Amino acid sequence: MSQALPTTFLDRIATYPEPVRHSLQSDLTAPVIRDYMLILHGQSDVEETKVDGLLATGMVVDAFLSRLLRSKRFWTRLGRLPRQFQNGIPPENRTLVLDFIDPLADPDRPFLYKLREMQSETEMLSEDQAQDLALLMTLLDTHTRLSGLPADPQRILEAELLLAASGETAPLLPCLMGALDAPTSFRGAAPLPAGLPLAAGIAFLQAELAEKGVGALDPLDQRSLALIGRDRQNAMGEIMLYPPQPLRVVLSGTPAAAAQEFWEDMAERGLVTARPETRETAEPETPAPAETVLTLPADLPVSPLLLGYLRCAAPAGSPVALELTLSRSTDTSSWASRIEGYTDVAMTDVAGQVRRGPQKAPAQPDSLELARISQQARPQQAVASAGVRPEDAFAILLRLDPTAEVEPYLNTDHCLIVEGRAALLERFAEAGPALLQKPVVCIGRRTPLQEDYLIASVQNYWGRGGRYPVTPVALSYNGESSTFSIDPKPGEGLTLMALADLVTLPLALALKLDQPGAPRAIAGLLLWPEGLIVRGGAGTALAPDLLVGLERSVNTMPLSETDHEAAFLTGQIDERFFARRSTIADWPVAPLIGAIVQRSRNLETQLAKFAAAPSPRQAGLVMAALERAGDTPHLTTAIDAFARSASGHPQLLLRMEEGSLRAFLGLARQVASCDEIAARLAVCAGDIARASHHHIVPLFELLASCLPLPVVHAALAFAAADTEQTKRAQYRFGECIRRYGSVELMTQHLAHLARTGSDLLQDVGFLRFFQKLLYSDVLPTVRALVGEPVLQAIAGTLDFKDSFKNALVEGDRDRLLAMIRDPDRTRNVEFIPWMDSLRSHSNELHDMALPITGAALPQLSGVYGNKLMGALFSDRAVLEELREARLLEDDTDLDVICKNVLGDNGPLNAMLARRFEGSGTAPLRIEGRSAAEVFAHAATACAGSAQHRDGPKVSVIISAYNADIPLLKLSLASVLEQSHGNIEVFVVDDASEPENSAEIRAAVEGDPRVSYLRMPVNSGPYMGRNRAIAAASGAFVAIQDADDWSHPDRFATQIAAFAQSPVTQMVTTPHIRIDRHGRIQMEAEFTILGDGPMTSMFRREVFDAVGLFAQVRSRGDVEMRERLRAYYGNHALTELALPMMLCFADSATLSQKTKSEKMEYLQLFRTNISGRRSLRNLRRDGQALAPEHAIAVPLALRPTQGV
Repeated sequence: MSQALPTTFLDRIATYPEPVRHSLQSDLTAPVIRDYMLILHGQSDVEETKVDGLLATGMVVDAFLSRLLRSKRFWTRLGRLPRQFQNGIPPENRTLVLDFIDPLADPDRPFLYKLREMQSETEMLSEDQAQDLALLMTLLDTHTRLSGLPADPQRILEAELLLAASGETAPLLPCLMGALDAPTSFRGAAPLPAGLPLAAGIAFLQAELAEKGVGALDPLDQRSLALIGRDRQNAMGEIMLYPPQPLRVVLSGTPAAAAQEFWEDMAERGLVTARPETRETAEPETPAPAETVLTLPADLPVSPLLLGYLRCAAPAGSPVALELTLSRSTDTSSWASRIEGYTDVAMTDVAGQVRRGPQKAPAQPDSLELARISQQARPQQAVASAGVRPEDAFAILLRLDPTAEVEPYLNTDHCLIVEGRAALLERFAEAGPALLQKPVVCIGRRTPLQEDYLIASVQNYWGRGGRYPVTPVALSYNGESSTFSIDPKPGEGLTLMALADLVTLPLALALKLDQPGAPRAIAGLLLWPEGLIVRGGAGTALAPDLLVGLERSVNTMPLSETDHEAAFLTGQIDERFFARRSTIADWPVAPLIGAIVQRSRNLETQLAKFAAAPSPRQAGLVMAALERAGDTPHLTTAIDAFARSASGHPQLLLRMEEGSLRAFLGLARQVASCDEIAARLAVCAGDIARASHHHIVPLFELLASCLPLPVVHAALAFAAADTEQTKRAQYRFGECIRRYGSVELMTQHLAHLARTGSDLLQDVGFLRFFQKLLYSDVLPTVRALVGEPVLQAIAGTLDFKDSFKNALVEGDRDRLLAMIRDPDRTRNVEFIPWMDSLRSHSNELHDMALPITGAALPQLSGVYGNKLMGALFSDRAVLEELREARLLEDDTDLDVICKNVLGDNGPLNAMLARRFEGSGTAPLRIEGRSAAEVFAHAATACAGSAQHRDGPKVSVIISAYNADIPLLKLSLASVLEQSHGNIEVFVVDDASEPENSAEIRAAVEGDPRVSYLRMPVNSGPYMGRNRAIAAASGAFVAIQDADDWSHPDRFATQIAAFAQSPVTQMVTTPHIRIDRHGRIQMEAEFTILGDGPMTSMFRREVFDAVGLFAQVRSRGDVEMRERLRAYYGNHALTELALPMMLCFADSATLSQKTKSEKMEYLQLFRTNISGRRSLRNLRRDGQALAPEHAIAVPLALRPTQGV
């Protein structure tokens, strides 16, 4: 070793194994660099210059490993790990285990120990990072345990089952079960790790078992677990496991030699307490309370996994009475025996029992069927031959995939097999009417290999008259996330889409696929927007793990945007769907149609009854019907009328059941008449609050959304002053006062509590609601009214993060320094959330020039903490030390930002050049000490593209309010100099001050493509955009703010994306924020590129379909994006890869000021956006959005009235 190592470092690694200690202390070498970067980053081609630069730092392996584990690339890889396993094919997953999991879990390599160090430094991890790291450690623990077990699936499951039941570990037991084709419903003491979907865990363990050479479970084990899964599920569909208890076995009769050997082996493995006792008969005994006794016939084979389960089947000390049964009939080879009503149905006999503690005779004893594997070989079924005439065939098997198996299914010897759709069309082109009704069972690689699948499918097909496609499961499409889901609920229903591999349909339909009016087959899906597909039915239940696999499979299918569009427009079944078709001929599914139609009609009926005779009971029936009806956009007006009418009957509302009234308050925020309803409820707010403390928060969320603040304050003051309110109610009032109250209201309420002698003034949990008083002008008055001790108690509830931000906004540098240097103040600070809260204040932090050296923060003992805080605080001295120590050499966003703060933009521009490489577009270059300098330099660096005036016209809207004129000029120039030159530009002046307005007008004059529009009153950018859209003549509409700059090829790149996909309605690009000092302002997770909607370009016609921007002062672009997503689907929104916009970053911008001053109202607005009902069926039906479909905008965020 070429350097002396610190004692603290040597102490930290002292307990590690010698090979690990040696490795961590060693000097860095080129092979180590390549090996570690391959393992942790998946980077196989490390450049020589990179290796040389790292070697030049002289760091030891420990420092290099810390750097890699803290890098963004590692965390990105870790965050993608579940998706990689879930979406990967088996060979890829085995490689992932070998190349990533295995090295990290190796006890003789340093990775595992460094990961444990990171896991212990919780304050350095974000929530997502802590979750991802905990998941990784679970996978590593599982890998290590499996490596120590024999390659026997039975022994592996046995060990993991007992371990999971003990609560020590093994949270992946459901995944292991799924990997071995066993039920996934077993649950131990520990849940699945957060962030790990069941399908991903199954894929991981399948790879682990395959790499270990583990085969399939023995049929007896497989069947035993399946029967446990069937017979022992609780109401939640789970098989609970409890800490293992001793199991004593009593055998009736004399066991043969093989049975004796088996039970001796079970005793040696600890599954039973000792060799079994034998008795002539199986008379039950009364065991001791702590002893579980299993009684069985002497020579009955049982699975060791059944014994493991019985040890864990009930909590310690609880009585157990379980009958073990055997089926009398084990002949499963007859397909006829699987048809409902067949006379040779299986019967069961009691063969044994499990007992613990005193026994009571239950009315219906619990039972568990024992597995019995028939010794009779299943007869070979003949593959369907030419001897089966189509007219006589049980069904036509349409093999969609040449590799799909048909042999596993019963009765295939009576079926006709056809290879592919082309062969089907050719063979049955002249089929007569009788043959056209023959069932076609589609068989593909996703078809369940359940032996009775074929029989059940055909039975259900004929059960619905032989006229409809049938499928065992319902498939649905979420247009807002572009994902499919499989509904696991049992029972029959109707759907419009299915997996093609799981469909049985009439031959007539199979021959007409993709013709008008018939189902469409796309990429493994069957879509029938005009028809009905029946899902469910007798014998079609699929195992939960199979459902998980199917859902995983369908979400990894390669679908184009056109395919997604077809799935989206298939829509959902509602009453209006049936209004478009005659249902008289649908008599075979009339009950299923009736169930759907009835929900909507019941709501209509209840609404009509309430309108005729309002009553509390009838209002409750309306709310219940609303919950059951789902999306009913055609009843929007009637629902609004109901809410308006009910709000006019205060006594009626007060007599409603608590849950119904709470639901009504939520509904009132969603209807068009919300303002009128809120005004009516404000006068009886105290009575509503007194009825239940659960009403308080939703009530004042409604009032705060819809009423002027003085009205809200008056209602809140009156209701909160009610001395009869419970403590729970007072807490909720405190929360509402914190959110929506003024400092005057806070003062009045505390004074009221002081006068009444309330003990809430000694409750710090309650006093935290009044922190705003500490920074207000009324503080002396508050001190006089409630006393200094109360104020000190309030001060004691202050969160460090909020206190620091308040001092930063006030510009109090001395207070800021004192705070970060006080260990008592910083002891419990959550470092990452605090840093995240400061991202938008880069200008203020730069001006404060706060040195972080000497700050009492444990995170500054590590490199990452110094990088992050040094970059945010613009501490050049600390960042320079890190650079001199060559600790800023990674290509992570944070290292690039650190060098940007130091004035070195080489790494930033190199990163941007790599991103633009191969695009044919000039890369962005960032240089300058102000935003204006950066914008001007970028314009020069990116210039050169020839401007063309052909192509569609783009209407560009630039919003300006008291604009920074130099930035405005640069912004306008960036639009006018676009390579796509067929544009018209609207500069909308949002009622700036007269002098600034004159400058804006002067800046835009002189180019005939530019129009100047001035708003009469300041109302936020969206009202101005709406005015410009009304005047726009372009095929596309692009937005930009007056302090943003666009790359010369932005419009051309976005138009090209529209041209590639006719379904795309909105195209955005990443952006980079530049602060006043010309530096990068970090995005979420401390990255460089942001993905906000400020770069949007729209097709002009979308505004005709969904309406103009919402009447809101801030976040209207977010609401428009989500409205488009709800109406057109997520697939219609495209974000390009190249960053095409620079945005001015300042905490004084409208969006940041609104976030700071009106956060609670923004939260209400976000909740309204996320609670929007589906708009998918409206588009399916060709309906544009109407005003009643708009979401409510909180009054505090609305533009000036009359605009």
